[in-house]
Amino acid sequence: MKTEYFKTFITVVNEKSLSKAGKILNLTQPAITKHLQSLEEHYNTILLERNVKGIKLTEDGTLLYKYAQELLSILEEAEQNISGNKENPKGILNIGASNIPGQYLLPLILGKYSKLYPQVKVNLEISDTGEVVAKILEGVYDVGAVGSEIKNPRLEFIPFYRDELVFILPANHPLSQKEVLEPEDLLKVPLIWRERGSGTRMFLEKVLKNFGIQEKKLNIVMELGSNQAVLTAVEGGLGGAFCSEIAIRNAKKLGLISAHRIDGLGFQRDLYLIYLKRKKQHPLINSFINLTVSEFTNWGAKNNELAGKNR
Repeated sequence: MKTEYFKTFITVVNEKSLSKAGKILNLTQPAITKHLQSLEEHYNTILLERNVKGIKLTEDGTLLYKYAQELLSILEEAEQNISGNKENPKGILNIGASNIPGQYLLPLILGKYSKLYPQVKVNLEISDTGEVVAKILEGVYDVGAVGSEIKNPRLEFIPFYRDELVFILPANHPLSQKEVLEPEDLLKVPLIWRERGSGTRMFLEKVLKNFGIQEKKLNIVMELGSNQAVLTAVEGGLGGAFCSEIAIRNAKKLGLISAHRIDGLGFQRDLYLIYLKRKKQHPLINSFINLTVSEFTNWGAKNNELAGKNR
């Protein structure tokens, strides 16, 4: 079976359209159809169903989609490790990142990475930690950057930046003049929470639980899907929230919010680069991880020191 058929199949599933897949692969629609039919004939099953909403995977199609991703990932890895120039890697590096590393950290490194490795095309997608981990396991992303470590024997987690969550309030809130809040103050404020699957939420729930604060006792009035949305809601006076310190610096300088620590509670956490352990020798992954860890070790220390002086 030709590997290009699997690539066609994956592209059609991802794009949910034969015509869109054809444009990406530079193939005619009849050629796309022939590739799909060849796969269905080979496996003697129906892989895709078409309806008014588009294309839907069958049960067998879902299974093949998973194997096809792993197959192409392994072939690409073999090409890089055996034929690729490890000193000057080339190819496509697909990165998935959760909100904080994806919006505030990785963009700072990608420019330098592109200058060092001009033959590497980088694709960066931002979602929540849970989805990034799932797509790393599926082989969709080569490397990820997330805000929480998830136990899985197939994954390698490498800390690259020390982040801190702070509690923020609207600038005119009655508690805004207190530099340090009491844990009991959290029960008095309408709270804006991150969505389930967010690394920020996973970490926050763990810290509060260890301190004996149950989520059901909190007055959570809203759940939002990004740190920027949370920050905007707090600026608008809708409640208080926990946000990454790096994400609220500008709003704090402008006087749009107040930032606080909670007495007795520590909210420092590591942000992690993650990848499949079996891809440990992949030149593209290694080049990106080595540069990122090196740059942010120094950058993070300097910026955290500066942030501490400005508090």
